Amino acid sequence: MLARRWIPLCVALAGALACGDDGGGGLFGGDLEGSLSAEGDVLGTWNFTPDACESGQRQGFAGVTLFSDARPDVAIAVVDDPLDGFALAIDIAGRCGDQSACPPLVIRASACAALDGFVFRNVRVSTNNIFHVEGEVSVNCMIDGGGGRLQGEVAFSACH
Repeated sequence: MLARRWIPLCVALAGALACGDDGGGGLFGGDLEGSLSAEGDVLGTWNFTPDACESGQRQGFAGVTLFSDARPDVAIAVVDDPLDGFALAIDIAGRCGDQSACPPLVIRASACAALDGFVFRNVRVSTNNIFHVEGEVSVNCMIDGGGGRLQGEVAFSACH
């Protein structure tokens, strides 16, 4: 009987540790490796090493959104659209000045010499009915109109 009382406590503790700040991505989960960097007039100059990811299922797209505590002004969505193909949507706070409705900069594989990757939604593993997503992206693109360059590689897994 004593063992049955400990089981819920152990399950709750294991769940809390899985969501903690242990390098596993915090609240949204995820394991991440790699970084991206930008330079130029359109994106600005920055380095982005993601430490959290969120499944695109929450916003209705196939892919993930990457976040970094070191760069809270930048969010990068990795999108694998069945009709439009592979793309990155880069949202930078303040990129358009004071405009509140500044759309993200979208970089499509069809317009970039080196943008490749994959996104896999694991329908066997979910957290709160959000399927886990894994994949990777590799990019080395010149931004149209002399806007600079985006380059780097990121691998992600267990994003939910």
